Amino acid sequence: MDTTMWNRRYKKAQWAWVVDHPIEGVRNALVVEDTLVALQNLAGWARVRWSGQVIGVTGSAGKTTNEGRYRGVLSVEMKVGKTIGT
Repeated sequence: MDTTMWNRRYKKAQWAWVVDHPIEGVRNALVVEDTLVALQNLAGWARVRWSGQVIGVTGSAGKTTNEGRYRGVLSVEMKVGKTIGT
């Protein structure tokens, strides 16, 4: 793994890698026993502190189309957010 690229790219961001073992050359690594449990705990901690509403769109077909429709309707009355894919 080319750790130089990752360290340079995220140098100024407030972030941390959540890993189950130390990785040589990777800074800001939070080493935990179970990464899934750690991320679930972090999400729970953030969710408790955020007072907004959450709507999840799930399923195997039509999510993108419907998500756009829901966002359009809801944005008339409230601030809405969107997860940006990669």
